[in-house]
Amino acid sequence: MGARSVSALGLAVAAASLAGCGIDYIGATYTTPVGPTIVTVGCNTSYEVYENAKYRTALVRTNVGGELADAFCAEDRHLGPRTRRAVQIHLEKTQRPHCKVVEERKLTAIHWEYVYACESPRG
Repeated sequence: MGARSVSALGLAVAAASLAGCGIDYIGATYTTPVGPTIVTVGCNTSYEVYENAKYRTALVRTNVGGELADAFCAEDRHLGPRTRRAVQIHLEKTQRPHCKVVEERKLTAIHWEYVYACESPRG
């Protein structure tokens, strides 16, 4: 991670602390003219993924279907948390396969935030 990424991450973490990681923080950080990307993960569950490219963070919002799949569908559980995989799928679909999730935190009962870092593709 470069100095710019670390300072951006620090700013995002500070903002989350001040807002108590609640709805105010989510609204301030992820309100954009572009709506969420809908990502389908295992067990045919879909998640809303909001991105803040400036801070290299993504917010995932689950729904009743996602919660039921987590509770009852073991089909893909071995691949890790579905909300985390939703971010990775989003990054791949937006042509950023070299970006990986490096940190996560639960903001509310239905919102998870993920920080990602991107490596330069090797030539």
